[in-house]
Parts: sequence; C-alpha cells; structure tokens
Amino acid sequence: MSNVSILSEWHARGDRQALTALLRQGDLIEMDRGNYAHWAVYVGLLPTATEMDGDDIEVLEHMVVHMANPGANAETGHGGAARSPSSDSLSMVLSSSSSSRATATGETICAEKLMDVWFTGLAR
Repeated sequence: MSNVSILSEWHARGDRQALTALLRQGDLIEMDRGNYAHWAVYVGLLPTATEMDGDDIEVLEHMVVHMANPGANAETGHGGAARSPSSDSLSMVLSSSSSSRATATGETICAEKLMDVWFTGLAR
C-alpha cells in the first residue's frame, strides 16, 4: 500500500503507535515545534545497538533522516548523545559508517531514532 497524497491526523508523542502504524519508507514526517515545523524522512524499522545489563543487544527502532539545526551536535542534531547504528542498513542511507553527514552549507544530515527527533509536540 502506498501513502502517496495521504495527510494523517496529528498525533501526540504518547500516541506514537498510531503514527508509526501508518508510516512507509520514504514518507515525510512533519513535527510541530511551535514556531516552526521540523521535517524528517522515514527510513524504516531498523536494528540499532542498545546496552542492556552491560550487554550490547540489537533492537528494532523506527528510524528517520533529517537535517539538524545549525550549531547542533554534529552527531545527533539536537545536543543529545550520539547514536550508533548496529547494521549496515542505516549506514547505507548515509553512504557512511557514521550516523551524520555535513552538507556543503554546514547543516548536518542525521539518521536517528524517530523518538529521539520527535521529543515534543505533535507529528503527522
């Protein structure tokens, strides 16, 4: 099923399952940040490394690619801790083993977990 021309209802962060059930690879996600809208492209459900009880395990996370604000942490785009993809799936998105890329104009394009980018407000 394609999501071409579909504009969903706004979803609160606590209602994330309703939004993620609609998402398909390549979908644009609009996040309301009050004075502006932040946009991301949905990459898919991908394995990421997470530490649990001292062991590294892989968990599936909804991943997005987005442009970070100028001056933000180059690794995360928003000042948080860096995220490390555990598979080549996410790396292929950026054609690199890192989780971010700088553009010619200085912005940073980041691949991150959806929930790390959608930290407040509504999204659709």
